Amino acid sequence: MSTATTQATSTWTLSYQQRPWTLNSERGRGGKDSGHWAVRSRLKAEWRHAFKILAREQCIPPLQWVQVTVLHHCRDRRLPDPVACFPAYKAALDGVVDARVIRDDGPAYVHSVTFEAPVTTGVAELVLVLEGPAVAPS
Repeated sequence: MSTATTQATSTWTLSYQQRPWTLNSERGRGGKDSGHWAVRSRLKAEWRHAFKILAREQCIPPLQWVQVTVLHHCRDRRLPDPVACFPAYKAALDGVVDARVIRDDGPAYVHSVTFEAPVTTGVAELVLVLEGPAVAPS
């Protein structure tokens, strides 16, 4: 039996209501200058900061590790593939690390990442559902 299944875990949901940028746009297929390094840098900083603030607002304690579910909500019926929002997810997870929820985004602290199929909700947003056990008090 793995350690992950024997520890009591809690769940937090972080939602940022902006259209996530995609791998295609990062590769320059999303319009004028979308693949430019300065555009990517600005987007990464915005998303990283937003998720740092979201994690702090929810007062998420330091966690031993997390399992992450990524939900991509779309305004309309033009749905991308499930992992298209990977660049936005990566910046969002970096923000969770910046908020000191987990020490690092490596495999010792991120046990799994599941990308759910995008759904039409009428609102463009990226949602991270974090599940994991709190660090034991010393």
